[in-house]
Amino acid sequence: MAIRQVTTPNINIPATRGYCLGYCDDGTDAPNRQPSAQAAYDVESRNGNVRAQDPPVGVWVPIFLKFNSGEFTKLGHVAWAYNHGNGRIEIHDSEVHAGARKPYNSIPELLAWFGKQSPEYTGYSYWLDGVKLIEDYEEPKPEPQPEPTPEPSVPTYTVKEGDTLGQIIIDQGWATDAGLWGDNGDVARVAAANGIADPNLIHPGQVITKA
Repeated sequence: MAIRQVTTPNINIPATRGYCLGYCDDGTDAPNRQPSAQAAYDVESRNGNVRAQDPPVGVWVPIFLKFNSGEFTKLGHVAWAYNHGNGRIEIHDSEVHAGARKPYNSIPELLAWFGKQSPEYTGYSYWLDGVKLIEDYEEPKPEPQPEPTPEPSVPTYTVKEGDTLGQIIIDQGWATDAGLWGDNGDVARVAAANGIADPNLIHPGQVITKA
């Protein structure tokens, strides 16, 4: 199962410190805005949209922090995250876009910034406040390619001691209505196809191809 972006948030908008959910909601013009990041997390968790693991690679998702101490305990925190797949998770929030700092490069860096609140990373979500950010999908399987039709093999015969070209044609079932002899006969045709100048002169071990 793969994951693809459904809605790409606008991360390059101004923000006010302390209004993390407002920054994220403004980036998607969210219709169902909750009063706090923790409230938004609770809604998405109840709806089965939260995954308690690192963000998936190659898509923007909202990630949540729970604050376990300090004045913002009931508010929590939300940010946009993009996992580049090389160990770097780029994170933008209201702190970054209020000018307080540069974008974070990992979840531990985000946690360290809010260290006084004893933060805990609680996961990423497929949705945020009524906007679907990502979805699972089945990658299309390549159409099976038909096996190439092998070229039909051309019958051959290896000359033995005492063989004649005419007898080989008869024994191998290569004779046609043209008859054995004559300028257009089977012997002349098979001889020409095999580069035999004298149909009466063939050698043991020589390979004759049907013509």
